[in-house]
Amino acid sequence: MKPIAPLAAALTLAAAPIGAQQTDGTVTGTLDFEERVWNVAGADAERPSGWQETEGALEARIRAIPGASASETAGPSEILTLSFTARQDGTTPEAEDLRVTLTGGAEGDLSAAPANTDITLNALSVEGTDMIVAGSFVAVLTPGDTEELVAADAEGAVTLDGNFQATIEQQAE
Repeated sequence: MKPIAPLAAALTLAAAPIGAQQTDGTVTGTLDFEERVWNVAGADAERPSGWQETEGALEARIRAIPGASASETAGPSEILTLSFTARQDGTTPEAEDLRVTLTGGAEGDLSAAPANTDITLNALSVEGTDMIVAGSFVAVLTPGDTEELVAADAEGAVTLDGNFQATIEQQAE
């Protein structure tokens, strides 16, 4: 795992007041070396991002749609979903069990189970019903729902790596 920046430094990524942000965050990255930008879906979206507290952990789901600067290959119905379990032990946030899905894209529906993903959190803060989270990830996506380890150069596999920053609301259980 990569070293984690101090929480205070990482929170500057989301320092703008929530009301001043046009979206609830962004996910930027590359999909097989092609730059992509997604906007995080807020609580008022049809399929919102959100989080819940379960058994001392935080279950987060970030849903995002192509941003204004999205490439021509990103379809308007493309949805990127990052789902993971987060814990805040002291000042070091940790995440595990990242699942990534990309649906409605030019590549077809793709997914990656935890065996094919890695996630690092740079910041995690819960204030009332809002979770502010920032980090990076990499995933080897494949058609179907495989749980086994897949080589990055396997037939049909594409690599997605990126960074995210989001303010997401707590969802009812």
